[in-house]
Amino acid sequence: MARNAAVFLDNDPIDPDATNIYDYLFIPEGKSRVLSVLQNLNQFFSPNTDKTNAADVVIYCDLRRYQKRQDGLIYDPDIDQAEAKPGITDGCNLLSTTLAYTVKQKNPRKVQQIQICPWYLNLVATSEYQFVSSADFTTRLKGWIAKAFNKLSTWQGSLTTMDALALFDHTLLHELTHTRGAGATTDVSGGKNSYDSIAFFALAIRIMAMGNLPQLDGTVAPVGGNTNKKRSGLTWKFWRA
Repeated sequence: MARNAAVFLDNDPIDPDATNIYDYLFIPEGKSRVLSVLQNLNQFFSPNTDKTNAADVVIYCDLRRYQKRQDGLIYDPDIDQAEAKPGITDGCNLLSTTLAYTVKQKNPRKVQQIQICPWYLNLVATSEYQFVSSADFTTRLKGWIAKAFNKLSTWQGSLTTMDALALFDHTLLHELTHTRGAGATTDVSGGKNSYDSIAFFALAIRIMAMGNLPQLDGTVAPVGGNTNKKRSGLTWKFWRA
């Protein structure tokens, strides 16, 4: 997803459909920054078992490494760091909307960490659609999206098709943008350059490569359909944590 998005963004001129989506998600003067992050993400495509490189990322699927100390802090022996419990293990409880988070490192020489919340990983494992590449954009997918809305709307209210298609690959890409190796983007909720703009742009380019085109109101239409749909009361939520 990141590689394809970088290619689209680096083209001169940029594909007009990609330009429309980019202008919706970003401020014009930020193109070089966005392109840099997308290109930096390419380094993570090759798995590496070496935990000593501070530029690398370790992805955790459970919370077993955390140890509760007598002073009430939660200690992570992998990076020799202790934090208050809220925002660490509590961030992944069943009542939270957090799907994953990037650990804020105090020591820049330690390996970076991304935590996938166990409840979300279990949900993904049992889901009919785990990645956007598995979506067939048929009536069957539309039915699945409708069911997804029932669950997600209890958290965030009205959502769009683009929100429902923000699956595991989108979530992981979002977290990778927060790492030092990618450029350490900062979560700023809402509007242009929001905390999920890069991940949503990459998702949109992937959907375009599959023969469909994201609309500015959050719906998805076949390429060649109405590509100038105006924004409605529904907008992409950018709600990934």
